[in-house]
Amino acid sequence: MRSSAGLREFLDARCLDRGDETFLLFRGARWSYAQLALITDGAAAAFAREGFQRGDRVALLMPNGPDLIFAWLALAKLGAVTAPIHPQFTMVEVAAALTYLEPKAVLADSTLADKITRTPPGCRVIGPGLREILDCRDALTGVTAPRADDPADILMTSGTTGHPKGVVQTHRTHVITGEAFAAWLGLNAQDRLFTCLPLSHINARAYSTMGALAAGASLAVEERFSASRFWRWMAESGA
Repeated sequence: MRSSAGLREFLDARCLDRGDETFLLFRGARWSYAQLALITDGAAAAFAREGFQRGDRVALLMPNGPDLIFAWLALAKLGAVTAPIHPQFTMVEVAAALTYLEPKAVLADSTLADKITRTPPGCRVIGPGLREILDCRDALTGVTAPRADDPADILMTSGTTGHPKGVVQTHRTHVITGEAFAAWLGLNAQDRLFTCLPLSHINARAYSTMGALAAGASLAVEERFSASRFWRWMAESGA
């Protein structure tokens, strides 16, 4: 993939190439590359009808799992800028992140929605309606693909030495990082990656997810790390 590709072009090419091969595994369920294309196109079309467009900031307060990956990549196809918030943030930390990010909307999983105590002016919360958006299977038409140097994400730093800050990642950054990671590790389409790291941080996004996509490989995801279950996950996932 040339470095001038945005995520939509990158995803479309990979899904067309890999078709019915497995892309994602989560708790016994599997999704193919063809399903990834259908889900993200449909959700992108639904997001567009909801008024989202290129450059809009959208916060994601969601646990690790398929819904977070599909929402992120669908919004990327529109050129919207996703801003994932760590699901273990407290109410105070969530409020501070939203004040900092000033998103147009927050996509909130039902298990985390009660952490949203206040939002910036003009910011809407999409909770129950998110399921309908992600279940949409309409074609994505009439939406210009984002450019490679358009912002794709704003990732919040851990705040180890101060307040968390937003770091902007572009479409090009994700594409070339995934390709480089796959090249460094010698990954190919027969490989399977595993992550239980938070998809709100760079590692699980740029390396695990984008690396799997770049290699045409598959990705197994768990919600969070567990010392007692980790090696069982390794055996069961085949990573």
